[in-house]
Amino acid sequence: MSELDRIFYQHNTETGLIEWFFSGRTEEGIYGPFFDQTEAVQALEAFIKFNIEFSDTGGRS
Repeated sequence: MSELDRIFYQHNTETGLIEWFFSGRTEEGIYGPFFDQTEAVQALEAFIKFNIEFSDTGGRS
């Protein structure tokens, strides 16, 4: 799965605005909302970097 496959948006039914999200690993769920796609991509990249730095494999071997 590429990083862009993990980024998605939806419309907020209360505000009518588009909100962006990224999906973490299965057990971690969805992160967001973010203001735009760029912000969501940056947050996903930071999430991945953090997990690599702290050797958090999410149970993967």
